[in-house]
Amino acid sequence: LLIFNGSADAMAKIFERVGQNEDVYLCITFVIAFILCSGSMIIQKTKITKKEIVFGILIGIPNYFSARFLLKSLYSLPALIVYPSYSVFTILVVSFFGIFLFKEKISKKHIWIWIGFLLSLVLLNVK
Repeated sequence: LLIFNGSADAMAKIFERVGQNEDVYLCITFVIAFILCSGSMIIQKTKITKKEIVFGILIGIPNYFSARFLLKSLYSLPALIVYPSYSVFTILVVSFFGIFLFKEKISKKHIWIWIGFLLSLVLLNVK
């Protein structure tokens, strides 16, 4: 997962530098993800249910817009700011969904980690 996510982020920077159309990048990224997931399901002989299709759409829509906004931000901000901010806010959003949807417990350690994340973003933006 880390290799593929890192590769997708690297591709975003390459497309931003070369000036390709972001729709082409997004299409390639999502088609490759579809092929990899389909291949994995075929190998594991997994059947697709309506529930998986619904959750796939519910996750895919924000994922699409997240990738689109990431590309748009690379046009106006340095990658040094964009990628850490993107990663930190992704972790925070996933954490909050875990807390509110799945009733995960919050420890003092989690709170300190979130404070550290936010502080790191503030320090990144200090000139």
